[in-house]
Amino acid sequence: MIYLDDFRGDWTAIKKALPTLLEQYEAEIAAAPERLSLAGKTGPQALKEQCAWPVHYGMLKVEVTKLLKHIDSRIDAVRGELTRRYVETYSRDIGERVRERYIDNEESYIKARGLYLEIEEIRDKLVAICEAFDKRGFALRDWTALKVSELTDLTI
Repeated sequence: MIYLDDFRGDWTAIKKALPTLLEQYEAEIAAAPERLSLAGKTGPQALKEQCAWPVHYGMLKVEVTKLLKHIDSRIDAVRGELTRRYVETYSRDIGERVRERYIDNEESYIKARGLYLEIEEIRDKLVAICEAFDKRGFALRDWTALKVSELTDLTI
């Protein structure tokens, strides 16, 4: 399990560990198709897995959402810093729309937004995996109901 709480909201520590975190999240996402598959698994084995994996991926989704909130606050900080720079040090008075366009084209802002989009993609993949586990659970429920109905049709 990946624990973002180990960093206690310290942005410099998160930023340092971010490549490793992203690799771990991607590895978990890559392992999902095998974990979702019902082929070659017994019913009891699939039912046991159905209890564990949705919780695991749900927790990963929560961690990535928390990471997105950290990055969103960093984007706000970058935007605020750039706004202050343009307001305080720019040689002529510029309008708000022009200033916003300048900020949107600043390299630091573009990098922060790119990082946000990259992590948002990971979160979207985790959301899709969680939804797939829900559908897998419905399939297992139907399979279990079918097995139970086979047993109840027996005449003793």
